Amino acid sequence: MAKGRKTIEVEKLKRWVNGRLDSPMTSVDGRWELARLLERVLHETDNYKGFGYLDSEYAAGDQARHRFPNGETGVLRDGYDETRRSYR
Repeated sequence: MAKGRKTIEVEKLKRWVNGRLDSPMTSVDGRWELARLLERVLHETDNYKGFGYLDSEYAAGDQARHRFPNGETGVLRDGYDETRRSYR
C-alpha cells in the first residue's frame, strides 16, 4: 500500500492563503486565523518575507503614513482592515 505524501510546498500554501485573504467570502475571524497559520509556517520554515496590505486598503490624500513590516511606508485609508493582506 502506497503511503500518502507527508510534506506540502510552502509556496502553494502561501498562494492558497493569500487567495482566501483576498476573498469576500472569508470572514474577518477566518482571515486572522489563516494569517496566523501562514505566519507560523513561514517563520518555522525560514520563508517569512513580510506582507503588504491589499490595494483596497490604501487611500489617497493626507492621511497618516503607516510603516509596514518590511520597512516600506504607504498611505492607508481610514478604518482599513488589517486582515486584508498578502504575504510575500
